[in-house]
Amino acid sequence: MTKVKGALEGPAAEPPAEPPEYLTQDEALAYIRAKGIPVAVNFFRDRRSKGKGPPTHYFGARALLRRDELDAWIPTIFAMRTWDRRARAKTMKAKAKAMKAKAKAKAEAAGTGEMRAE
Repeated sequence: MTKVKGALEGPAAEPPAEPPEYLTQDEALAYIRAKGIPVAVNFFRDRRSKGKGPPTHYFGARALLRRDELDAWIPTIFAMRTWDRRARAKTMKAKAKAMKAKAKAKAEAAGTGEMRAE
């Protein structure tokens, strides 16, 4: 018997116990909510459209999500929400600081700076 170059040696690879189960968006949301995680439809759609959601597989016009990939994505939901809140607060503080600096510069340029009573 001749060996085939590049052939795998050892026992044959076993197929997975269960094939990956594909879910529609509504089924995926129900699956996530069944785990006790309140996720809004708009949040889910927004994350998927921005590429921050679970990987989406397209079969023709149908967008399906794998159950195991959903399980891997679920822990990141809370991290994203926290990050979004912090980023938004940081942006608002920076905008307020810039507006104050602009108003101060405008007042100084107009010569109407604050006068101190001595």
